[in-house]
Amino acid sequence: MPRRLEAFGLQAAPEKTCIHRFSRFHPTRTRRFTFLGFEFYWEADSKGTPRVWRRTSRKKLRSSIRACKDWLKTHRHLRLPILLATMKRKVRGHYNYFRAIGNISSLRCFHTAAIRLLYKWLNRRSERRSLTWEGLRRVLEAYAFPTPVEAMQGIRNRGLA
Repeated sequence: MPRRLEAFGLQAAPEKTCIHRFSRFHPTRTRRFTFLGFEFYWEADSKGTPRVWRRTSRKKLRSSIRACKDWLKTHRHLRLPILLATMKRKVRGHYNYFRAIGNISSLRCFHTAAIRLLYKWLNRRSERRSLTWEGLRRVLEAYAFPTPVEAMQGIRNRGLA
């Protein structure tokens, strides 16, 4: 493989390159690997058949939440329509990349963290708390904030399952 990559002027990083045993005959979560932000592992499906599953890697999920927090912290002064429109694009982009069958729990984790961060930083725009959870829920409904369930329905509607 290194010779093949050299033909294109590329090289593989040895600390990131290794060979793992990844077989359906040993379906455990201990033998998993991360590739392009997804964690791949074997587990039995509802019928008991071993199947490859993927979920958002924990490291990528934490970094996405941290990036969301940093952006909200620095841009909380923006007007609400502009702030929520940009936040919607960021959340929808995360869903579009990481939506996969069996990854709904990771998408829900990101969604919950994004909503909590919105609540926190919108309430720090002035000296007093200006938004309740009920008020935030109404604002999110008014601006059609995307949910993980809607993202997963997009998979089924497009025949990507």
